[in-house]
Amino acid sequence: FNGRALDFPLDFNSSAGYNETIVFAVAKPIMFGTPSINFTCTAVNNDDPVDIHTQQGFLTIRQYPPAGERVMKVALTTVNNQ
Repeated sequence: FNGRALDFPLDFNSSAGYNETIVFAVAKPIMFGTPSINFTCTAVNNDDPVDIHTQQGFLTIRQYPPAGERVMKVALTTVNNQ
């Protein structure tokens, strides 16, 4: 485990803050349908580089709304291992 936390970067014990990197990537659909947009977030404590928080997830967008509905709907799903 080596001091790694698998959750959203909250309350780092640091006076120097943290560096956060968020990566978005479009996933290739398996057969058909709208691809998801995958994301990975990694935050590293500036005082203690062993203190790393990571989070993964994906964003999906409803491709075909029902007839007459003009509202765009999206879902953001996050996953961690706690």
